[in-house]
Amino acid sequence: MAVLTAMLYERFKAGKYPIALVSMDNCSQNGARLRESVLIMAEEWRKTGFVGEDFVEYLSFENTVALREADIYLTCKND
Repeated sequence: MAVLTAMLYERFKAGKYPIALVSMDNCSQNGARLRESVLIMAEEWRKTGFVGEDFVEYLSFENTVALREADIYLTCKND
C-alpha cells in the first residue's frame, strides 16, 4: 500500500489530477478495502508530517463523472 500511496502522492503533486483505481483482488468489498488501506497510509503520513491534510482530502473526496462535469461547467461559466 505504501508504493501505491506514494504513486498517488506524486500524481497529487503533479497537479491533483483525477484518478480511478480498480482493485482486481478477488475478495468481498475489494474496492472499499483498497480505499481504506490507502487512506490509513496517507493519514499516518500526515501525522508524521510527510504529507499535508490537502493530500488526505484529495484521496478522500469521492469523485463522480457527473460531479466533475458540473464542476467543469461552473468553472467555464465563471471564466
